[in-house]
Amino acid sequence: GKWFDEVRAEHVALGMKQGIERGMKQGIEQGVERGMKQGMAQGIEQERARGLARLRRQAAIKFGPGTAERLAALLGAAVAAEQMERVGDWIVECDHGEELLARVTAMRANGGV
Repeated sequence: GKWFDEVRAEHVALGMKQGIERGMKQGIEQGVERGMKQGMAQGIEQERARGLARLRRQAAIKFGPGTAERLAALLGAAVAAEQMERVGDWIVECDHGEELLARVTAMRANGGV
């Protein structure tokens, strides 16, 4: 009767409390994880943008602004860090802007960019 109803009500209340606490904990954990992933993605994107700007500046210093503009257009935004390193090496190795652009074009044609 009444005693059973009271005990059941207490158990339901306790279960609800535990469920709410568990849900809040999961929500916080998921929010932290999502925030960390977004922060890492933003950091990677900022580093990529700095790397592209550096390559463009180096190409402009060595080969002039025309080559730097063409290089930036060839690379676009979708370039991996190791590919940026390779292009940086080529800026040092190449004697002419056309040679640099030919290497980058070949890298792109081979699926490297």
